[in-house]
Amino acid sequence: MLRRTFATRALDQGVDVATVADLMGHASLDTTRRYDRRGEQAKRDAMAAIAVPYAQTGDGT
Repeated sequence: MLRRTFATRALDQGVDVATVADLMGHASLDTTRRYDRRGEQAKRDAMAAIAVPYAQTGDGT
């Protein structure tokens, strides 16, 4: 439980998964991802934080 909490909190604070994997001694990022308990809200928050610039043309495209 302590390892899950550590990984999840570090990821919540913006530490990238590769760094968390290194801190936890994991050779594979997939192993670290299994410790991540942030859920779907973290994915929605990440998508909301991404700004995608676009230019609307006069023809609707």
